[in-house]
Amino acid sequence: MKLTRRTVIYIFFGILLLLVVINFTRTVQQQAVVLTLPGGQQVMLEVADSPEERLLGLFFMETLPEDRGMLFIFEDRDPRKVWTRGYRFPVDLLWLDNEFQVVNYEEGISPCSTDPCPTYSPADGKAHYAIAISAGLIRQQGLTQGARLDLSHTAS
Repeated sequence: MKLTRRTVIYIFFGILLLLVVINFTRTVQQQAVVLTLPGGQQVMLEVADSPEERLLGLFFMETLPEDRGMLFIFEDRDPRKVWTRGYRFPVDLLWLDNEFQVVNYEEGISPCSTDPCPTYSPADGKAHYAIAISAGLIRQQGLTQGARLDLSHTAS
């Protein structure tokens, strides 16, 4: 089946519209979690707990201040991957088990500028949570594998 140029344009704008609607919905119904790092610094995390939210990640953010981030929640412990397509800034990535213990981490992950985008996953491929924070915070806060993090819900 050969797609015409007009069909490709309609598909492109349809996907773009879908992304805008998802972003708007995410902004209106946003959940928030506060991550308290071992040094006492607090980071407000947006919650990405649906496949669409996890796919988009931090796509629509222009910058990522040190007091902001994203918590990716996975329903199961199947092998998983995260990418930085569309990000405009580098991030540090923490992988956590169901008790919020760091099982792996990646520092200074650059925004994706190639196709296909590289993906990142924990060493064993399994984790219940991933947290994207401002690049440099892992080192600055002295976070290591095995550290237990404090996460608490807050009203948004």
